Amino acid sequence: MPASARDLDLRQHHGIETPEHVDVRFELAGVGSRVAAGLLDLLVLWLGLMLLWVGGGAIVSDIVPPHGAASGWLTAGLILLTFCLVWGYFTLFEALNAGRTPGKQALGIRVVMDTGRSLTPQAAVVRNLVRFIDCYFPALPFAPAILAIALHPSNKRLGDMAAGTIVVRDRPTDWTLGATVGAPGRDSTVQAVETGPPELSEQEFRLLDGFLGRLNELTPDVQARITADLVRRFEPRIPRRVPDLQGYLVSVFADEQRKRRSRFAPRAQAGAAGRITVPAERFVQKKREGWEAFRTTALRVERSGVSALAAGEIPGFAAQYREVAADLARARTYQVDPRVIAYLERVVTAGHNALYRARGKQRTPLPHYILRDFPAAVVQSWQYVLLAFLLFSIPAAVGYVMIRERPALAEELMSPVMVARAEAAAENQAEGRGYAETNKEERPQVAALIITNNITVSFGTFVGGLTAGVLTTWLLFANG
Repeated sequence: MPASARDLDLRQHHGIETPEHVDVRFELAGVGSRVAAGLLDLLVLWLGLMLLWVGGGAIVSDIVPPHGAASGWLTAGLILLTFCLVWGYFTLFEALNAGRTPGKQALGIRVVMDTGRSLTPQAAVVRNLVRFIDCYFPALPFAPAILAIALHPSNKRLGDMAAGTIVVRDRPTDWTLGATVGAPGRDSTVQAVETGPPELSEQEFRLLDGFLGRLNELTPDVQARITADLVRRFEPRIPRRVPDLQGYLVSVFADEQRKRRSRFAPRAQAGAAGRITVPAERFVQKKREGWEAFRTTALRVERSGVSALAAGEIPGFAAQYREVAADLARARTYQVDPRVIAYLERVVTAGHNALYRARGKQRTPLPHYILRDFPAAVVQSWQYVLLAFLLFSIPAAVGYVMIRERPALAEELMSPVMVARAEAAAENQAEGRGYAETNKEERPQVAALIITNNITVSFGTFVGGLTAGVLTTWLLFANG
């Protein structure tokens, strides 16, 4: 069938059902838009790092002596700020900006939970920690993420799978359809041309739609048999004017689709004589002010909780939510502009998030966590802690013994940087200084590098569990 014969919608959608049995569909962001957003975010991040180091370096060189203790501390601060910026850029933007980084916002996409609710800070942390795996292979940067998005039915990378999130398109509001009714200067005597009521039932239309969509996947025998059956079914109501049976079905589908998308979308009414016309534009114009007012309130409640409403406003807000949800169902029935339906889905989602948002848990005081909760967690998971300790310490002990017996192995087992560092430390020890002793001015920088390296390794061992523990085992072994 020619591609122009029917509107091919190749977009992927993720559907959820609210407790009120309202279906809300989100259009999933594809590989292209997500890669483009990622590249734009990397550009913004790179510019931020350049500004940090160029500006910070200028301040360090102008204010403090080049080789003094203050210079070392300021450089250490720049190292720590760089670490925080690299690891916190995506997490903070997504957690504080409704699932949008600058790149995602520019491409019109955002991150939400699988349930359609707004992204939680915990999920933002988890999905961005897993970027460690996406960037672990320097020869193939982001290859794991791109491969996972392309293969997963919901376009999820590993971080989305771990955090329970999806990336969806964030379409802007457009009231073009509703604004055309009664617009100033419009001739009210001109009536829109109606295309007539549909001849096929909704079930028959979906059957024909599904058949034409899979036509190229069917064998010629199956195509001919189903085509003949459908023609016999439709021809008594819709006369056939072309000899080609498949061409007839294509024309029937195009006519039915045009009728369902017509401005007034006529529908048959059960128990009534004849058919009625539903003025979709007037429906939108009448309702849109209430929708916008509810959306504004819902966003405020979603951010601040139900406590943002007075006690007497809560029942009214819940009633408005049910009304808007019913309007969404009516809009789908009336076949109004898809942009309006997308807007209503956003409004219903905002109300759903406001009414069913997760209740905040009472935060544990930091001293209580350090002195009680954390030790209790270590004791409870002592087997895993012991295994991690052994994976780290045994390779370290074995490597020490082997290199001590055969120093030539150091160049084979260790990187040139580590070998040079070890040789310099040995020279320090021979001169009576500490094995790892450094100049006083350089100690803050060395400490900052050690801190950031250890935190990065801990991130990697945490997310390495997604690889069935293989990456975790390797990181512990290699760092040991």
